[in-house]
Amino acid sequence: MSTPEQARRGERALAARDLPAAEPGPTLGERLLAAREQKGVDLYRAERDTKIRAKYLAALEHGDFSELPGSVYTKGFLRNYALYLGLDPDAVLEQYRGEYGASRASEPVVIVPPALEAPRGGLTFTPGLVVAAVLTNLWCARVLREHGHALGTPGPIPSGSDGIYFELRVDAHPVDPLQWLRKK
Repeated sequence: MSTPEQARRGERALAARDLPAAEPGPTLGERLLAAREQKGVDLYRAERDTKIRAKYLAALEHGDFSELPGSVYTKGFLRNYALYLGLDPDAVLEQYRGEYGASRASEPVVIVPPALEAPRGGLTFTPGLVVAAVLTNLWCARVLREHGHALGTPGPIPSGSDGIYFELRVDAHPVDPLQWLRKK
């Protein structure tokens, strides 16, 4: 936000420029300036209330649309400023189009989006996955070293059973799983 002194300097600088001769009736800038003066506010107060920088408000009031960032912003500024000043925003925009619309026709802008990256293929090994795999291997090695390598090998299927049967063996001897767990 600018200070009141900067707003006044912007007003004086824009007023000092040579502007083209006015058409019959008030121009858009004259109409905005008269409405602001009738409301009794300065550019600094209007800037604070509308959140539009004072240099842009001064440019609107003096018809210096080259100072504004673009036609979309200009139309938005005009609509908000007209509402603030108590003017009909549609009439203000219509007057803007009538006075400056034909001369400010812009060429269409083509914006090329950035190229998309191809999706990564294959497996992704994250540090967490690698640590989990190493810890699992260490645990398996410890269990096998303590209890033998025949842990969980399939044994003979008992009669009357219709599923898969696994027999727990330690050092190649069958062990009851409940007894083995109670020892631990």
